[in-house]
Amino acid sequence: MALNIVVEAVMIMPSIGEKIREARLQRGLTQGDLAEDLVTPSMISQIEADKAKPSYPLLTAIANRLGLPVEHFLNELQDQFTLTTYLRLAEYYLLLKQPEMAESTLRSVDPPLPPGLDYQEYHLYLARACRMLNRSYEAIMLLEDLREQALRHQDRKLLFSVCKESGYVEFAIDNADGAMHEWKKALHIGETLWAEGEWGSVEAQAELSEVCTCLHQLYTQMRDTSNALKMATRAAELTKGFGRVRDIANALVSDGVRALEAGDSARAKLALERAISVIHTTQWIEQALVAWAMQPTADKETDPWEQAAMATTTMDPAIHLQAELHHIARHLEQGDAVGALEQVRRCKDFMASCESEIPGFSSWQNGLRHRLEVKAARAHFALGQVSEGMRIFQDTKEALMQEGLHKFAAYVVAQWVQCEMESGQMSKGLELTQELQKLLVQANNRT
Repeated sequence: MALNIVVEAVMIMPSIGEKIREARLQRGLTQGDLAEDLVTPSMISQIEADKAKPSYPLLTAIANRLGLPVEHFLNELQDQFTLTTYLRLAEYYLLLKQPEMAESTLRSVDPPLPPGLDYQEYHLYLARACRMLNRSYEAIMLLEDLREQALRHQDRKLLFSVCKESGYVEFAIDNADGAMHEWKKALHIGETLWAEGEWGSVEAQAELSEVCTCLHQLYTQMRDTSNALKMATRAAELTKGFGRVRDIANALVSDGVRALEAGDSARAKLALERAISVIHTTQWIEQALVAWAMQPTADKETDPWEQAAMATTTMDPAIHLQAELHHIARHLEQGDAVGALEQVRRCKDFMASCESEIPGFSSWQNGLRHRLEVKAARAHFALGQVSEGMRIFQDTKEALMQEGLHKFAAYVVAQWVQCEMESGQMSKGLELTQELQKLLVQANNRT
């Protein structure tokens, strides 16, 4: 009974936004009146709807204009700052591909109540963690709740995030049509938001490029080369200005200046803080490289440019390795099997260093190692070194079976079948086809 009373009290406790709206209406002020010389009326609208949180200086200014002490809001604001800190920590773990830590962080605080930005972020991060932990059903349930919220409140940014994440879930459960539907919808929503100026340029370009890359992968698997090329071209256009850290920082500053000119100081502050953070991070890496090079015991054979590249690619090795796989495929398409094998060797060295330095990184589990081994086997077949190619296929298949990754093992055998058929070994190809069918049954039974 006592617990129910506490829950009911929490449910009816007004949020910061509701308190501001109530005080504003009691004083006969419009959102424009309250926003004057502080922020835009749109920002006041977002704060009152709990879609944005005011900073402490802004809340103080709003409280002064309403003739209320800032303490009227402070306790709740402190609670929200605590929750926001946990959300940022969960986001950090997700970016580092540590979903267990992200989920543990989220479960350690009380889930925020709808509506509002905290509610959206909490459940979106939890859905992402569940998806990364292969708990697809839980992820789908969380995302469908957020989709309902987005449609009810006509929140297109939230709907974009839901569609993008839902695409990853559908892709993970081998529903290519579902993934295609979600990602194409996300791309349309994102392009619209960017065109209407609802998104900062850098954030929009990064998000849209990610979706285009996902669609490229999907079209490639479907052997739709025309649309795959369109998505690759679009992704390249979107990230054209992201080649150097300085370019990213400058783009963020431009976003901040535009937001400042539009009177959106909160958005301007966020963009400028990100730009400064990017510059500071780069300076720290550069200083570390200088300090390393100054040491008498420094390995003079190590290329400082390679050290600089490692400093960034090890943040998310999968992205770097995806790019390398595309380069290796291009070598094979151009008949340069030797160049492909050299790049495979470099990638294996890179993966070995990642597995020793990055907690939880597994080149088998993340689906990269077997694709690299397939490229190596194909290169050996192209060079006429069939026995070596067969050995790589066999060893890779067995390693994947030991890891319990039957779906990946089926992919390897399918590629092996193709190589045998292309080299005229029909009997071996037919023998492997029977093995492939068994693996597909096992993979489906484990899904």
